Amino acid sequence: LTFLQTYVAGAGQLAVPATPLDRSGASELPALLHPFIDRRGRIARALGWLRHRRERAAWTVVTGLPGGGKTAFALVVAYLLHQRDYPGPVVFVRLGGDTEHPPSSADVLGAILVALGHPRHEIDSAVDRRRTQVTGALHGRRALLVLDDAASDQQVASIDLPGGCAAIVTSRRELSALQDRGAPHIWL
Repeated sequence: LTFLQTYVAGAGQLAVPATPLDRSGASELPALLHPFIDRRGRIARALGWLRHRRERAAWTVVTGLPGGGKTAFALVVAYLLHQRDYPGPVVFVRLGGDTEHPPSSADVLGAILVALGHPRHEIDSAVDRRRTQVTGALHGRRALLVLDDAASDQQVASIDLPGGCAAIVTSRRELSALQDRGAPHIWL
């Protein structure tokens, strides 16, 4: 059994191998370095919300206190989704919510484009154009984004995912702009 099949089948902790995903394309989730403590009910809820939808993008937000396992939770859900529902590019972006100067929305969009293999010299400087570039680069690709440690709504509100894609956002704060889009929140 793979590590995720073992977890879903009932093991109490999850140990993820150092290279958990096929590195072809833009799959770049980091490995979990510590055992993952059981949260099956919340994982099942997140999977239900994020299962592949062709007509619109799926979002969910994982909120909680620092050190509460938000990133580990998002990674476990992403590994499970990538296997079956989102076989396209997987992009992990650290948003620096715990830093004094977190990246701007333009920086976040630029990081997504770079992770997708877009040449830096072709990335536009205007936020609206970057948004269009990201949407175009993801169109038809069944991509999954993990946006870790959002400092604010502004960092992620400019991302316009096309139908068939999904995003998991972690944050220490409630992100009302994503709630307004209908993104469910999970509190850890």
